[in-house]
Order: sequence, then C-alpha cells, then structure tokens
Amino acid sequence: MQRYWLIVVRSLAALFILTAAVFFILNLPVLYTDLQRVCDTCALTPPMLEQLEAAGWAVRTYSLYLIFLSLLVAIGNVILGVLIFRHHSTDRMALLVAVTLASFGLSLTVTDQFKAAFPSLSFMASLVGFAAILLMGATFCYFPDFRTAPRWSHFLALAFFLVECLSRLLPKTDHEAISSEQLLLALEWILLLAMAATQIFRYRRLSTPLQRQQIKLPAFAFLVTILLIIISVQIPGDGLWGNLAGQTLYMVSLLLIPISFTIAIVRYRLWKIDPLINRAIVYAALTGMLMAIYTCVIFVLGTALKEKNTTFVSLMGTIAVAVMVQPLHRKLQALINRLMYGDRHEPYAALVRLGDRLEATTSPERVMDAIVSSVREALRLPYVALVWPNGEIAAANGTPALTPLRVDIIYQGERVAELLVEPREREDLWSKEDRRVVTDLVRQAGAAIYAVRLTMELQRSRQTLVTAREDERRRLRRDLHDGLGPEIASFSFRVDAARHLLRTDPDQTDRILSDLQMDIRNAVDLIRRLVHNLRPPALDEYGLSGAVAELVRDHRSAGLEFVVELPPALPVLGAAVEVAAYRIVQEGLTNVNRHARASQVRLIIALEEERLVIEISDNGIGLPPVSKPGVGLTSMRERAEELGGMFTIKSRPEGGTRIRAELPYSDGRDRHDEITRPAG
Repeated sequence: MQRYWLIVVRSLAALFILTAAVFFILNLPVLYTDLQRVCDTCALTPPMLEQLEAAGWAVRTYSLYLIFLSLLVAIGNVILGVLIFRHHSTDRMALLVAVTLASFGLSLTVTDQFKAAFPSLSFMASLVGFAAILLMGATFCYFPDFRTAPRWSHFLALAFFLVECLSRLLPKTDHEAISSEQLLLALEWILLLAMAATQIFRYRRLSTPLQRQQIKLPAFAFLVTILLIIISVQIPGDGLWGNLAGQTLYMVSLLLIPISFTIAIVRYRLWKIDPLINRAIVYAALTGMLMAIYTCVIFVLGTALKEKNTTFVSLMGTIAVAVMVQPLHRKLQALINRLMYGDRHEPYAALVRLGDRLEATTSPERVMDAIVSSVREALRLPYVALVWPNGEIAAANGTPALTPLRVDIIYQGERVAELLVEPREREDLWSKEDRRVVTDLVRQAGAAIYAVRLTMELQRSRQTLVTAREDERRRLRRDLHDGLGPEIASFSFRVDAARHLLRTDPDQTDRILSDLQMDIRNAVDLIRRLVHNLRPPALDEYGLSGAVAELVRDHRSAGLEFVVELPPALPVLGAAVEVAAYRIVQEGLTNVNRHARASQVRLIIALEEERLVIEISDNGIGLPPVSKPGVGLTSMRERAEELGGMFTIKSRPEGGTRIRAELPYSDGRDRHDEITRPAG
C-alpha cells in the first residue's frame, strides 16, 4: 500500500511540476509583449520610456533584461527541484522541497495578462500559484525531517492556508484607505516570518548537530529573502532606475533560497545527492552566464544600431554564445570541482602547494602544521590530524565531529606517523581520486615527518643528557659540600688543638693525631669513591679490557668459573662507551653472583660493524616466568639505549640467562662528546 501511495504522490508531483512548466513557457511571449507595452498602468510607463531613450536603451533590451531575471530564478529553482525529485523523491521532506522549489520558480511570472491571454487556463494558473505559495510555507514548517517543532507550528500552517484562501476569494477594494488585500498581504508576511522563527526554535532546541548545519542556511536565506523583498517593495518604482533596481533586488533575493538548499546538500549531505548538484551548478551557472553574454551583446549592438538590423544583432549574440560555451564550461567545471572537492582532480597542484609550504617552514612544529593544513585544504576536509605512533597528536587542523579515517604514513618501511582524516560527511566514501591525492601527499610528507621525528628525538636525547649531567653535578656538589667539606674543615681545628696540647699533654695530642689520621684516610676513601663514580679508575689505568679482567678476577674469587673472550685489540672508544660497557659488565656479573645460582659464566666482548657487543651468559636458574626488572637491569638498559644501542635479556633453552648489549662505539662517542664537551 505504501508503495502504491508513493507512486501516486510522485505522479501527482511530477504532473504538478510539468503543468507549472507549461504555464511558464506559455507565459514567456505574453510577458515579453506586456513588458514592451507603454501606458500609465503598464510595466513601462511613458516617463520610464523617456528615461530609457535618453540612456540609449532599446525597449527590447529592457524587456529581455527582465525576462532574463525571471529565467534565472526559474532555472535555478527548477534544476535543483528536479534533481531532488529525480534522485530522492522517496523521502517525504525531499519530495516536498523538490515540488516547492520547482513550482515556486515557475509560477512567479504567471500574471493577470497570462490569464487574459489564455482564459481557459486562468483557473489552473491561479491554482498552481496558490499551491506554490502554500508549499513554500509548508516547507518551512516541516523542514528538515517532516516533523513540526514546536507543535503549535501546525496552527501556523493552517492559518497561512486560510489567509491565502481569503486573499484569492475576497474581492479587491481599492477605494479604502487600507484595503482587505493589504491586510491579508501583511498577515501573510507575518505568518511567513513566524514560520521562519520556528526554524530558529528548532535549530536552538531540538536539532542534532548535523540538522543544525542543514537548517541554518535555508532558514537564514528565507529571513534575508523576506527582508530584501520588503526593501525592494519600498524602492520607488515610478522611475526607470528605481523600477529596475527594485525588480533586480526582488528577483536576486528569490535566488537565495535555492542557493541555501544547494549549499546544505553539497556541504552537509542533505539527501546525499551532492555529486549531481556538482553538474547542476555547472550547467546552471553556464546557462546564466551565456544568457548574460547574449543579453549584453544584444544590448550593445541594439543600442549601437538602434534596432535597424535585428537579424544581425541576434546572429552576433548567437555566435558569441557558441564561441564562449566550451571554455566557460571547462573553467566552471574546474572551479566547482575545486570548491566542492578541493584538489581531487589536480593532485599536482596539491603536491606543489605542500612542497612550497614545507620549504618555507622554519621549525618542526610548523612542518607538521603545514602538512595537515595542506591535506585539509587539498580535499576540503573538516578535520585532519597527525598522530605519532605513541598516540600523541603532533598537529591538527579543524574540529573533529565524526569518526576519522586512519592512514598510515610509511617511510623506508617504517610507520612514522598516522594521518587522521575526517571525511566530508558521514556516508562519504573515499573515491579513487581522494585516495590518490592523500597517498601522494602522504608519500611526500613521509620524509619530512621522519626528519621531524629524528629532530625531536635528538632534542630529547640532548635534554636527557644535559639533565643527567646537571643531576650528576648537583650530586657531586651535595657530596662535597655536605660530606667532604665539613670533614676537611674539621682537620684544621683538630690540628690547632693538637698544637696547643703538644707541650702540656703529649698523650692527648697523640690520640688527636691518631684520630685525625684515621679521618684523613676516610676522606681519601670518600674522594676515591666520588672519582670512581665519575669514571672507574681501572679504565684509565688498564683500559676496558684490563678493567673487565679485574672484574672477572674479583668475581672468580667467589667460586665462579669464567670463560672470557675478548678481542685482541679494541679501537679508540669514547668515554661514554667505555663507562657504559664497564658498568654493564659490572652489573651483569653482580647479578649472576647474587641471583643466578650459577657455577659457570661466559663473558664475550666483540666488535660487529662498529658496534661493541657484550654478552654474558650463565648456567643458573634463568628468569622467572613473571618478573619485574630491577634497578640493575633497568640501569643496564638505559645505559645502552641512551647511546643508541640495544639491550636484551632472556632465558637460555639449555638453562640459565643470557644478557646482550650492543653499543655503537663510533656514533655514540661522537654524540656524547659533542653534548658533554665543556664550553671554551
């Protein structure tokens, strides 16, 4: 049953639009003839004709200009209405808007002269105009979801219907100061404004975010249209220029409503027919521009020739239209595509724009901002963001509203970042052109993002090392000031005391000096510990190989059997690499001695591709199934990673544990020396 009624309603709507179109076409020659008539009650009065001739205009040019305005309004409304009807008339609201736009645009110029020229069609023409006005009111009561909100808007629709009926049924009375026709017209405008106010109420109180975006433009356009019509009516129409200005403003204001619906369809996916609107806008604009060109040619040549050769004038206008149609179509199509879809059809332009922005950037933050803004502008997207692999947002442009699509950014086989792209609308699927543009932009941006990441990592490494250096200086200052400083200061007082007692109490002097000697030894031990913490003295005395041999000798005395493999000669290592290697071996052997319950240890130090490799394995109990790294393991890992190396620990299949550390001795030394080298 629903399908049957849908077919019936669509058929009636199509018949209604077709009837309005027939009346519009039949009315054009009547309107053209009427516009050229000169009388006191005609559209062209004798004073206006004198002004027209004084300006060098032909009557024909004046008539064609006004017909051009009527055609412009009709074509704009009809094209949009027919497209909505053709592709989405199963939606009640879409069907209502389609019929409203088409019939309203076609019925504007049907006047009393048409009814006089076609008496048999007079009643039908009045009925079409009456229905078009009612449909316009109903549209603004029920838009955008075919529900009235607030509920009392039903009464507005009913009141509007009654006012329209009365305005057509009551006889016209021109002798009264304020006629009933004027009162009904004022009431009609008040009701139209109230209907527009219901859209404002719906926008503020009841609509979803997407509906708000769909409502605001048509509602705003309707209010502006009413205001412009009121202004156009107030312009004095007894003169030529006032009459032309008023009619031009009136007709142009009527274009705001189809334009607002077009924007709602294109930008906010109202009824999801924006691909068709693309072509409709192109051909509507092309038609309007060609009509304007034809009118201008007719006006210029008609004025110059004083209408002496109308055939020649028409022929030149036709030639001008034929010459301009192809280049205008090409330019308009490119312009509309760029406005709706960005650089989807011109990926090279997007790449050039991105390259120019990257070249002009001066900081890593600006690089990321340039990338997201270029992608967003290239495809006219509502939101674009760059996210680091750890989930941190590096840069964003726009306001997120929907769930974004995720595009991995790969450089040299590594995922360096992720691009979050919110589609233009919820149902919008990426076309091949969209994917191609995004892929090309991401491919060019990958190297820049990778460079930014390396720069940021280098800055963090520098900051970490500088912080560690300052922390170490602070610790040394505290140890020297709080520990060694008071100790040494007390030596002077105790020496003075011993000198005073030397003659009178030699035994007490001896005890003081004995205690002083012990404290001096303790102070020396403290200094050695401080120096040892800065850099093990064994490294300066024996080198890395000799220092490691000393560590092995100390732990061998605890009962462990060692197999040690050292290279015959080590290259010149940076201070940071030597200390890190020594501390890793020291901590590794200590862990074996304390926790492994091992009897044998294998220690290997080798060189592999400019990396110093340290491997310590034992035959102990291995790692527990669930273990939390302790301070020692964490320290070893940090020492390796801060130099750009690697650290791993795992259980051996045959039993025990294996520790492996890799230190880049060339790059690690250079980076550390550059950062820690003192100024001057």
